[in-house]
Amino acid sequence: DFALPLTPTFSTPVRTADGFTVNVTNYNSNYTFTAIVSPDTATVTKGSASGTTLPLTVTGLAAGTSATVTVTVTRTNYATGTGTQSGTALEAGLTPTFGSVTQTADGFKVSVTNYDSNYTFTASTDVGSITPTTLDADHTELTVTGLNPGQPATVSVTTTRTDYNFATATVSDFADRKST
Repeated sequence: DFALPLTPTFSTPVRTADGFTVNVTNYNSNYTFTAIVSPDTATVTKGSASGTTLPLTVTGLAAGTSATVTVTVTRTNYATGTGTQSGTALEAGLTPTFGSVTQTADGFKVSVTNYDSNYTFTASTDVGSITPTTLDADHTELTVTGLNPGQPATVSVTTTRTDYNFATATVSDFADRKST
């Protein structure tokens, strides 16, 4: 006769860019814990156990796709315990796109042409200052100021949203070269 198995229990998965992390919450060093993942295009890595927590990291998933981890628990003279936990990678982010640039005396203006209010858009410039102005539901204009004539600047725009990867795009231009 075998003793009752240890059936693994899991924490809530946390989505990552290419997979998820999850903990086995009833780890016991007297048992052997083996983890596999399906689909086999993904990989699962066991971290270092701490107390009753065994961290698992799943990688290799495309944006928004799911995988299932199966953990098997074995010990001599005990029945085998098995548990599964599914998780999903973060969704693909929204990469900002830009319209044409208009140079000004002390900078330039450029529109983000795929603005979406479901995302947080964060704009920065490496030189001067930047002011965003929402034009309509799909466009936000970015105005760079504080440049000398002909001085270049690079604008970075990053989008963030819960359960989505962040995405960043840049555009570079310069202030009008004509003296004022």
